Amino acid sequence: MRAVRSGLLALILLLGVSGAQELGIPVPPRPVGGVLDEARLFDPVPERREALEQRVRALRESSGFNVYLVFVDSLIGRTVFEESLRLRDSWLEEDPGLVLVYEVDSGKWEISWTDRSIRAEGLELPASGPSEVGPRKRVAIMSRLKALPEPTVRSREDAEQLVATLLSSLEGSTVELPLPRRHFGRLILLGVGLAASLLLLAMLIAASVRRADRRAEDRLYFPEIEVGERLKAPRGGGVVSSRTFGPSS
Repeated sequence: MRAVRSGLLALILLLGVSGAQELGIPVPPRPVGGVLDEARLFDPVPERREALEQRVRALRESSGFNVYLVFVDSLIGRTVFEESLRLRDSWLEEDPGLVLVYEVDSGKWEISWTDRSIRAEGLELPASGPSEVGPRKRVAIMSRLKALPEPTVRSREDAEQLVATLLSSLEGSTVELPLPRRHFGRLILLGVGLAASLLLLAMLIAASVRRADRRAEDRLYFPEIEVGERLKAPRGGGVVSSRTFGPSS
């Protein structure tokens, strides 16, 4: 039963995206700054749009996760979810990220995430890497977004609140938190101790080498000994014994 539902959902989404293609609706170019404001929602306050682009760019540079925010007036012939799928497939392909489509004339919004999967023992399982958001975190983020008040028509404040909540949730889900400050002190002490140990070891090795060199240069001499005349030979030495053997009786 679950497989049938999944198949029907995939067919519906495919028809929706293909319907947009049949209508001849071109896919807009991927926004360099990460924000596409076709609804001109931020035209009166361009500095707020720039602030959103800075946060999107910072998230991409720090984690590799791509976020695209799209604001449209009204969609004709397709839903916001179908549009988010269409833009995701065109802009992201398999890169980690998401596309948020916000329809300002209705307050409706949808998010499409990129999905990678692996096959194991005949099953297709989701896969997530260091620059991606895992399934559990996605559910938590979506629950947090849906708990917000429903956006009103053409409300820039509601759109900004939605986007700010999304970005703050992603910043804690895709970037590893830095080490606490107290850990840096320990790391510094550890580095100083390691350097001192290496320096001491180097000094011991150098002293041992110098001592070995000095021993190699030492010369040994036999002492001079005065030996008198022995057996009428000057400086003779040794032991002499004499024995006489008579005829055998």
